[in-house]
Amino acid sequence: MFPNRRLCTGALFLVGALVVACSPDVIVHHTPAGSTPPTDPASNPNEGKSDEETDTGEEVVDLKQASLETSDAGAPAQSMLFVALCPSDGKISQGFNAGAHEGIDLANVRDTPIFAVGAGVVTDSGPVQGYGQWIRIKHDDGSMTVYGHMHRRDVAVGDRVTPGQRIALMGSEGEASEPKLHLGTYKSASNVNLGDAMDPVEYLKVRGLALPCKPGGEPTKTGTTSMGGAGTVTTWAAGDVRSCERTRCAFVARAGAYNVYPASCYAVGQLVTYGGYTNDKWVKLKLPNTQEGFIPAVLLQGDETGGVKTVCPSAVNSL
Repeated sequence: MFPNRRLCTGALFLVGALVVACSPDVIVHHTPAGSTPPTDPASNPNEGKSDEETDTGEEVVDLKQASLETSDAGAPAQSMLFVALCPSDGKISQGFNAGAHEGIDLANVRDTPIFAVGAGVVTDSGPVQGYGQWIRIKHDDGSMTVYGHMHRRDVAVGDRVTPGQRIALMGSEGEASEPKLHLGTYKSASNVNLGDAMDPVEYLKVRGLALPCKPGGEPTKTGTTSMGGAGTVTTWAAGDVRSCERTRCAFVARAGAYNVYPASCYAVGQLVTYGGYTNDKWVKLKLPNTQEGFIPAVLLQGDETGGVKTVCPSAVNSL
């Protein structure tokens, strides 16, 4: 493929019957509907300046165009698995059994908080036979989680939930002999019929979380961290994760909007612009598939490094 592809917007060239116009390397993304920048625009020294007027004098790559960049291998950028947060504090009282008990039960005392394992949209919230009450969430990677037997629900249909947001309190509604959370998981939100469920233990494992777990950032048995505490960043827009701190580096994965990821360090790299903000900080993420890569910090909530304080020891800082 072409290691230095360019989007076409400038001078015209005639190739056979095809007329194209090419500009410097640009990586492009959709602006998330309803999103707001993570910091006050007045704090951005480059707001309103042209690329040539930035304080560093380096080329600025704009992330605001309308289509998605592909990897250097030509594969389209894809939504990646989100990093799962702990759904509730409880012991596994019943495991997964395909066709019979398509989920797991986490038992604890009444009113134990229940949390969304990842970002998504609530598709169901209310009374239902068997569970007494349930909540279903369609996640940004296309999967679905189901929560049942709660005593109280804190979200409604259509609500956008964030990773680790409290959605309910544990109860024993429906066919339950004790307070518990019935957690069901589906690889695809469009296939949620009998026989389509997957074992929640495996669903969460590939997303970096081992059960049983403790909400709030305590270490899990796999050696990863359940998200929500120190050492994590939250995206406010989707973006490509690269092998180093520049847009022309190899594509690693695509980070979803409003997701939480472990972060180890940051580096100074290529200047990028998104949503009116220009920044040369790139944050190194740990991904659910055990890979690592850098994402532009302009796509992260918080300050110019997304709250990450450690500098990467082997950062590639020259462009």
